[in-house]
Amino acid sequence: MFRKLLKSISWVLMCLFLMSCGTTLKSNHYVGIQEPVDEKELNKETIWTFQDEIFYVRAVDPNKIMASSLSWDSSENEYKVVTFQIVLTSLDKYTFLNLKDENSASYSIYRVIPSTDGALVVFTADKGNMKRHADEGKIKAIERDNSFIIESTKEDLDDYVLNNVNEIFDYSRAHIIKPLKGLKE
Repeated sequence: MFRKLLKSISWVLMCLFLMSCGTTLKSNHYVGIQEPVDEKELNKETIWTFQDEIFYVRAVDPNKIMASSLSWDSSENEYKVVTFQIVLTSLDKYTFLNLKDENSASYSIYRVIPSTDGALVVFTADKGNMKRHADEGKIKAIERDNSFIIESTKEDLDDYVLNNVNEIFDYSRAHIIKPLKGLKE
């Protein structure tokens, strides 16, 4: 029970660091088509910042990007490494950031718009629209802990996101993830 609680705390901490805990869209599938890492980018180490947190990111193979950060564990009075997989995807003209905690079966899905300075503008899910879509039966989703967990096939997930992308994400709250090292060198 205690171990499960620690895993939950780890996920909540990661969510807080990444998105100030906006509403999260989750699924057992990543949305869209995976964008493989260019061979010259393999094993390239990059460092990114979001608010006061620093993330170490590295592509370990053409289809796998790993990210790590340190989280303060106040119960043990020490830092813990939080690691997760990043899957960058596209669907039509849209780009998405899919994150999977090392202890989770679900991807957290965010809409991403690259900026001209190398930063990423990231959008979380729109809670009101997600609730309405679930209530109307547009998508089968369970609301839990400020998340909407979509229960569908990958094809249904992709179709839903493609046809509702302008309503799914909260464009009034932009989050910026900036590169610190590795991209401009």
